Amino acid sequence: DFKTLFIGNPIRGKIIKVSKEEGYKILDLNKENPIILISGASQGSKSINQAVLKALPFWREQNWQIIHLTGEKHFNEVKENSKNLLNGSKLKYYCFPYLEDIQYAYVVCSLIISRGGATTLSEITALGIPAVLIPYPYSLDFHQYYNIDFLVRNKAAIMLKEEELNKLPELILELFSNPLRLEELSVNSKLLGKPRAALEISEIIFNFLLKKGEVNEKI
Repeated sequence: DFKTLFIGNPIRGKIIKVSKEEGYKILDLNKENPIILISGASQGSKSINQAVLKALPFWREQNWQIIHLTGEKHFNEVKENSKNLLNGSKLKYYCFPYLEDIQYAYVVCSLIISRGGATTLSEITALGIPAVLIPYPYSLDFHQYYNIDFLVRNKAAIMLKEEELNKLPELILELFSNPLRLEELSVNSKLLGKPRAALEISEIIFNFLLKKGEVNEKI
């Protein structure tokens, strides 16, 4: 007999195994001030990078710390263009091409601005991170839109379409002026998370093989 089980998308174990204290220490961040993680996925996103650069002057008086993952091919351009935007401002802005150990940024961030790939959303919800999500407009069958829409319908994220990126500065200011909204997004995101998906899948496979007599119970 076959049946369908909804387990969730497996995520890397290290995503949920680090502490906030480790994150603050590794990234050298101030635990007293909000942290925003911005990522355009592994390759980076030119449109998101440009939107962030346009937004920085609007955010300069905020005591936020921004970690911006630009993608390798965009890094030098973003770093150069951001140099003179924040002289004398309260905002702390750090850009990197990529973070191999993104779990340290995940665990400390107050908000993530990101694309809507399945793995990313699985990691975000496992940790209950409030999110503003921008679907990649050229994804197959526009699947990122439907990924994100599921979170939006469950009040676990906010969707911002590519053509709406000009709204980013005001949207983020509005969110941080409403901590209850951020808390609502976080709680609802956590409810959708499946941090044990990989373990549950392995347990199902093991128990199936055990019944078939193909593995030893003592393994």
